[in-house]
Amino acid sequence: SGTVITLKQGGSAVANTTAGPDGSYSFANASAGADYTVAASASIYLESATSPFSVSGNKSVGDITLERVWPTAGTLIAGTQGAPGNDETHLDHPAGIAFGPDGALYIADMNNNKIRKVTPGNQTITTFAGTSTAGSANGDIETATFYGPVGVCFTPTGKMYVADYNSHRIREITGSQVSTVAGNGSAALFGDNGAATAAQLYGPQAIALDANGNLYISDSRNHRIRMINTALTITSIAGSGSGGFNNDNILAANAQINLPLGIAVDTSGNVYFAEHLNNRVRKIDAETKIISTVAGGGTAGTLTTPTGLAVNDAGVLFIGDAGRVVMVRNGTQTVLVGTGGISSDTVNNTRGILIGPDGYLYVVDAGNNRIMRY
Repeated sequence: SGTVITLKQGGSAVANTTAGPDGSYSFANASAGADYTVAASASIYLESATSPFSVSGNKSVGDITLERVWPTAGTLIAGTQGAPGNDETHLDHPAGIAFGPDGALYIADMNNNKIRKVTPGNQTITTFAGTSTAGSANGDIETATFYGPVGVCFTPTGKMYVADYNSHRIREITGSQVSTVAGNGSAALFGDNGAATAAQLYGPQAIALDANGNLYISDSRNHRIRMINTALTITSIAGSGSGGFNNDNILAANAQINLPLGIAVDTSGNVYFAEHLNNRVRKIDAETKIISTVAGGGTAGTLTTPTGLAVNDAGVLFIGDAGRVVMVRNGTQTVLVGTGGISSDTVNNTRGILIGPDGYLYVVDAGNNRIMRY
C-alpha cells in the first residue's frame, strides 16, 4: 500500500498512481495496444501472478506479465556477520522469524534461548522474551525460559507461537505471559487425537498457521507433520513415524518423510514442508490429503538439504537450500542468492525464509548469525 507506480512510454513518464492496500493499481489513461513500462518505487505484490519484489517490465494493456528485478546484494536487517553474541547488535544461530502485528520483526534466537525483536527502521536488537538460561519455565516474558527456540509465528490477533526445539514443546505468548500449548517435555511420539499439552514431540522445528487458526508443526525427529486445531487437539497429518521415502501420490499419513524442517501454508490451505534428508519440498493437498514432491528429487531441479521455506499467494516457493536461496515458479528453479545466484551474497544455513508485509524476502542466514532482506 502506498507504493508509487509509474507508467512510462518510450522512456518517458505518462502517469503516476499509488498502489492500493492489496498492492493493486490501474491507469485510466492507458491506451489499448500501446507498449508501456511499469516501474514500482518499492517491492510489492503487483498482481497475483508476480512475486513480491521490485519489478519492471515492458507490457501492453491487457498483458500484465512483468519481469522482476532481483537485487545483486541484500540489506542487513539484524546481527553481525560471522560473530555470535547476545547484545543489541548480535544474534547466535537465529532460526525462525515472523513479523508481528506491530510491524516489528521477531527472531527465534536459538543459542541465546531468547525471542528477540527488531523494530521497524531500527537495527537495534532487544529481548522480547526469555533469559539466557535454558529451560521451559512459563510465566512473565521477562522471567520465562526457552531452550533452543527455532520457530515463531503470529495469529492475526497478536498471539505468538514458539517452537522450542530442545524442550520439545510449543509455547504461546499472549500479552506478557508465556504458557505451553503442546508437548510435555519428553522427546517421543505420543498423544495423537488427544490434548496437545499431554502429547509428546521430538525436536519441533518450524511452525505455521492456516487461515482457520490450525497450527502446523514440523515434528522433525518424529519424521511427522502434526497439526493442532483450535480445540487444542493434536493429530499427525503426514509421516508414518520412521524416516525414509516410500512414495509420492499417496495419502500423506501413509508416507514416510525424513527430517521435516521449514513449513508453510498457502491461501488454499495446502501445506508445504522442506524435507531435509530427502532433499525435497513436498506438498500435502488440502482437499485430498495426497502428498507430492514439488521441488527437488528431479522435480523443478535438485535440492541439497533444504531448510527454510515460504510460499506466496501465487504458489511461488522460496527455499533455503544449504548455502543458497532458490525460487521455484511454474516448475522452474532459479537461484536467487548464493553460488550461481543473481545475488552472490555468501549465505550459510538459510534456516528461515519469510515474505514480509512490505513484500521483500527476509532470509535467516543462521551460519553467519544475521538476518538479510532482498
